This record gives sequence, structure tokens and C-alpha cells, in this order.
Amino acid sequence: AARRKAIMMLALGFLLCAAPWFIRNLLETGHLFSTGAGRTLWLLSYNEMFSYPADILTPERWWQAGIGEIFSSRISSLGIILQRFIAEIGLVFLWPFMIVGIYLQRKRREIRLLMFYFFILLCLMMIVYPFAGAYGGIFHSGVVLLPFLWALTPLGIDHTIEWGARIRKWDVHQAKKVLGTGAIVLVILLSIGLTWSRVVGSSISSPRWQAPHRTYTQIGEQLFDLGDTADIVAVNNPPGFFLATGMQAVVIPNGTPETLKLVIDRYQVRWLILDINHPADLTSLYTGDYSPTWLELIETIQDANGEDVQIWKVRSTEAAP
Repeated sequence: AARRKAIMMLALGFLLCAAPWFIRNLLETGHLFSTGAGRTLWLLSYNEMFSYPADILTPERWWQAGIGEIFSSRISSLGIILQRFIAEIGLVFLWPFMIVGIYLQRKRREIRLLMFYFFILLCLMMIVYPFAGAYGGIFHSGVVLLPFLWALTPLGIDHTIEWGARIRKWDVHQAKKVLGTGAIVLVILLSIGLTWSRVVGSSISSPRWQAPHRTYTQIGEQLFDLGDTADIVAVNNPPGFFLATGMQAVVIPNGTPETLKLVIDRYQVRWLILDINHPADLTSLYTGDYSPTWLELIETIQDANGEDVQIWKVRSTEAAP
């Protein structure tokens, strides 16, 4: 009875958290889950997540890529996933102590459940969703593990110090004080260093994490000067662009200029923002080697890294050449 009650409470907690999104899906699409979620099974690369139309992602096309391609992408995904666990969840040097802590508490039901979750998560992210998993999915789903792993880490550190004391004839109390404090200091210094380099950067007044927002804000001001702030824009990061400018946006599709034209016509896009992180098939457009008649380059600005960001205007909705 207690186990049944615990399972029911767990299910209720999940539904309370997920219900708003499920309701949103029903209102917007008439389906409980995303209508395109199943197509992620048939991706052959990360960029194909932005394929248009989505019906090109089929089991037949996936299988025709060959077992070698399918297998190698999953092995590569496993490598990235393990690196992210060690670097982000294990904080580079704490992961061995996490493993020791898990081993020490391996007979506890909670730890067995934790390891079962980790195993299922690893299999799903490596086999079923290798690209989504390697590029962020594993990190977001792995957050569930953090309270347990970080609680087990001190146990692992203590046990390792005691083992080292037996081998090296240390004073256990003194070793725990020095090495335990050293581990905490290293975590703090590493966190500060990574935060400063990855988030803040060289200028406090213009932090690195705000760089894309500043670029999009500058583009929004350019479009405002042209009097076209109500138009729809095709850009790499539509949510970020909307946050910076308030303008509606769609994502640039993965594909050729013809594919881009399909999206432009379908969503009545009037502006294209092209930066260094563009689809490979749009490189000729970005470098100026290809200039379709239905696009006009209005201006080029530089982002925080000195890379060109191009503002293109859609001239017409005629068929792409």
C-alpha cells in the first residue's frame, strides 16, 4: 500500500508539472505531445532537427544511410554524453568521488533507482535521441541526478581520504580537514573561473552571455529605422530574437536556398538574418557567391566575435530560381 501510494504521488507530481504544457499542445495542435517529436528518431545529423518540410525525415531514408553511419553517430554521441557528465555534472574532478559514494551506498533502494534512471537515460539519449542528447538533452535530463550525486560526493571524498591515510600513514582528521577543504576551494575556483570565462568574458559592462541579445537588439533597431517592425524574420534563434526585438520570427531551415524559399513563402517572411552559424547549403549565400533575385542584401554588421551578420530583405514571393 505504501509503495502504491508513493507511485501515485510521483505520477501526480509529474502531471502537475507537465499539465500546462500538455494543455498548450492540445489547444495549439490538438495532440497531447508534439506532432514532430517522433521524427527525431530518424535524424542523421543535429542540423536535421531544423529540416523543412519535416516529412523528409522517414525510417526508409534513415535506414538507407547505412548501418555504419547510424552506428558511428551513436558511438560519437556516447563520447560527447560522457564528456558532458564528467565536465558539467562531475565538475571535472569530483566524478570519481561520486562513483565511490554510489558504490558505498549501492544497497540503498534510492541509489539503485538512481542508477536505473541513469542507465535508461543513457540508453535513450545514445540510441534513440543521439543528437538531441549530445547537444543538451542529456544535461537537462541529468539535472535530476545532481541532488543525489552531490550528496554522495562527500561520502566518496571521506572514504577516499581514509583509504589514502591507511596507505600513506596520514593523520585521518588532519587529512580530511586539508583535502576536504581543498576540494571545496577547487570547486569554488573552478566555478568562478568557468563562469567568468564563459558567461562574463573580458568586460563586465558588456558580458559575454548578452552578446547575442545585443546583436539582435542592434538588428531590431535597424529594422525599426526601416519601418518594418511588424514583419516576420527568419533567424537562427527565433525566441532570442523575439525577446530582443519583439518581432515575430521563424527558424532558418536546414537545406538549400530553395528550401529557405519554401519557408519564406509559407510564413510570409520579409527579412532574413544570416550569421556565421548558417546551414552548410547556405554558405554560398553568406559568402556572396550566390545572390538570388528574390533576396537583397541590405546591411552587414559584426557580432561580438567580429563575424558578419547579414540583413537580407525578401524582394518578392516568386519561385526560387
